[in-house]
Amino acid sequence: MAPVTVTTEGFAAFGTSAGILFIEFGDSCEPVTAVFARASERHPDLTFGTVDVTAEPELGRAFGISAVPALMIVREGIVLYAREGATAGPLLEEMIAKVRTVDMEAMRHRLASDPAPAGKGVA
Repeated sequence: MAPVTVTTEGFAAFGTSAGILFIEFGDSCEPVTAVFARASERHPDLTFGTVDVTAEPELGRAFGISAVPALMIVREGIVLYAREGATAGPLLEEMIAKVRTVDMEAMRHRLASDPAPAGKGVA
């Protein structure tokens, strides 16, 4: 399934629509990368969304996006990965595999004891 276009108004519904969300932040020049679009077709059980930060600057600011493209992976409401810059196909596939295996109970426990952000990589 092709990535969903996410707007400021629709973000709350998008954010609660699935357990694992892949969000690519782009701009009007390149709203979605081909790598991201192909991954969304290969993994229909995951939710992929795109945010055009030119049209939706509030979302870009809310997530601290200062350069595009940027990728964020959210599982069960927890940001597991956030990175600015292009993501190569093999790396995206590796991240998809890793995020599926994250022990979310352990992640919640870890966040409860250390509320600092999960960091820039899949835990």
